Amino acid sequence: MTIAAAFAELERDRIRERITQVKRDQKARGRFLGGTRAPFGFRAGDGGELVPDEAEQAAISRAKRMRGRGKSLRHIAGKLAIDGHKLNPETVRRLLTR
Repeated sequence: MTIAAAFAELERDRIRERITQVKRDQKARGRFLGGTRAPFGFRAGDGGELVPDEAEQAAISRAKRMRGRGKSLRHIAGKLAIDGHKLNPETVRRLLTR
């Protein structure tokens, strides 16, 4: 039983390594790996790749312009909410830094 358990553990380690390698490769190719939603500004394409969402990309550009004019993150989040993009100020900060 001990030997069987050792082989089972070895196989689990190999499976974990293969899955990690595939996920790393898919991420490098720009594929959407799942989760609740694609990142703001993108949507998942038919082949699993991330495709820019024009409306959300326009909102990001608008947020960058407002930040360039010195507007606060809370102000920017409020203005984007009027357009239907409900984001909190922390999300706006992350969008502006990527």
